[in-house]
Amino acid sequence: EESALLDARKLRSILQRSGRFPDEHRRLVWRFLLQLPGNASAHKGLSARGQHPANAPLHDRLSLRSRRGGRLERLLSCLSHWCPLLACGPGLEGSVLPWALAYDGDELSAFEASATVLANWGQRFYECHSHPPVELLASVSALLAYHAPAVAVHLQQIGADPAAWAWPLLQSFFSRALSPADWRAVWDHLLAHEPVFLLPVLVAYVKLHGPALLAAGSAQQACATLLVDSVLRVEPWMKAAYALLDATPDDLLPRWAPFSPLPQGHSYPRHMVPQATSVVLDGRAEVERIKAEEAEILQRRYLAARAAEAGDEAVRSAAAAEARRLEREEEEERACEALEVARWRLRRPDGSAEA
Repeated sequence: EESALLDARKLRSILQRSGRFPDEHRRLVWRFLLQLPGNASAHKGLSARGQHPANAPLHDRLSLRSRRGGRLERLLSCLSHWCPLLACGPGLEGSVLPWALAYDGDELSAFEASATVLANWGQRFYECHSHPPVELLASVSALLAYHAPAVAVHLQQIGADPAAWAWPLLQSFFSRALSPADWRAVWDHLLAHEPVFLLPVLVAYVKLHGPALLAAGSAQQACATLLVDSVLRVEPWMKAAYALLDATPDDLLPRWAPFSPLPQGHSYPRHMVPQATSVVLDGRAEVERIKAEEAEILQRRYLAARAAEAGDEAVRSAAAAEARRLEREEEEERACEALEVARWRLRRPDGSAEA
């Protein structure tokens, strides 16, 4: 039985030792971690509905005569039939293509893995659907400002909005920047932890590209650094992500729902993918407000970090002056108390000292 052979703690220890799961066992390990239910009848019912109208443009971009192209089309249609929200905006193809390739030939597992990942690691993707998720990107900006203030300030100064660099990485689950082998290794780590670990992994990725980003003179150059064929090694990246997670204050890490697998049964519940809390017609004003707040926060944190790193003499002098001021106030307060006692004694009828 799989549960007897697999244990989440043992799997994490394998990751710590080897950095990734063995290729020959990865499908089994991922199926265990994702707790795929294997609802063959439910998947068959979705497949029987045929092509979803939203996927018709795929015929113009993919060679659907190939087996893989046909499987991808069926996967996208099943997901769109299961949760119509997924068919309402762009990006679904990029989100699930890696899972279609990972479970090539196993359409049931490809669908259930894609649906589980979208419902858990993509749980904040649709809060402003079909716009980029404003609150999610604000959380990414806040984490970057805390852990790499100089990089965050520079990206803001050159106009590199998180919607341009963070959202494509999140929406594609890093597949657009990584080779298939590196993508699989990264997801070995992501699947072994709670979904919110996705954000420290993203921020660590950006932080490790810090020198190149600081040298970028435009938003286009910064985006090209992060989104095109990264050569970053997975092992130091994941090590940095774990360290970043441990160093993040609790109030800075967003509160995400814990992992929730697809239930076993004859149908898949649609509510697993969180819906937008409100209909977003035009979020430009809110985006601009958040940008202004982010710029102010970034500037304050950057200056504070520079002062701390340089051991700013003015800061130390101000602190010493404040300590001297408090000491003088305490001395004056004690002198005033002594004067009051002396005056009180002089007012006694016999003029004697207090016993």
